[in-house]
Amino acid sequence: MVVVVGFVAVTVPLAMGRPAPEPERPEPTKRLVLAAGVFVVARRELPDPNFRRTVVLIVQHDERGTLGLIVNRRTRHRLHDALPDLPGAQAADYPLYFGGPIGKSLLVMLLRNEKPGKTIDRVTDEVSFCADRDVLERLIAKKKPATELRLYLGHAGWAGGQLTHEIARGDWYLAKSDGKSIFGDVENMWNRLIEDLDPPGFEVRQGPDTTRATSAQ
Repeated sequence: MVVVVGFVAVTVPLAMGRPAPEPERPEPTKRLVLAAGVFVVARRELPDPNFRRTVVLIVQHDERGTLGLIVNRRTRHRLHDALPDLPGAQAADYPLYFGGPIGKSLLVMLLRNEKPGKTIDRVTDEVSFCADRDVLERLIAKKKPATELRLYLGHAGWAGGQLTHEIARGDWYLAKSDGKSIFGDVENMWNRLIEDLDPPGFEVRQGPDTTRATSAQ
């Protein structure tokens, strides 16, 4: 089981959706491999309300388990709501995102263009993961922009082999991640990805030859 050590307890409530009915499962995602730095994208009718219409960035993955952050659920709360006594929090005015259902009173971060270190773990070439309050204070002091710092309440976690099994049965798609998507406008992120990964419509046994279309007389 993966364990994340956070650095602050907060009490802001976060609403969840309702479970959706169980649909037929799509084919498992191919080509990409589950690893740190990959997006896992919820299928259209994933029944778990914690992950409905979510995009999760995998930040740690090995035989012991997987840790990820939901990157497309912005909350109405700001950093100073959770940490009113943190120096510079009010002026910095960073928004808070819902990272997942585990440890919802713990704050963790994604950083862009920061060198990895003792408490900063590399996720991709430009994105790192951190759960250190001292690092946050340093970044606030240097006025790190919100386009390079994202703050998440909670995280997502799976035991060893669990997420691999969920992907194999069709609960998730795999997609490439990039810093621009993670630190940009995430409101329509799931919609954009799912249109490519799972276009609307349903399969037929044998379709007509549309390359030889004729006009109606």
